[in-house]
Amino acid sequence: MLATKWLINNNLDKFFKDVTNVKLPSYLYIDDRTICFKGDYNKTLEEIKNFKVYWE
Repeated sequence: MLATKWLINNNLDKFFKDVTNVKLPSYLYIDDRTICFKGDYNKTLEEIKNFKVYWE
């Protein structure tokens, strides 16, 4: 798996137990669809606080 190899090559594999493409049910994700992390933790936290699901 490409992601696992990248983690090993960058000495980050010790921080992860498993890599998967399965997303468990959740209120929101910080990823490329719900909330995108763009390097600013404060802005991301603000987006999380203000997040509203589309069906409400």
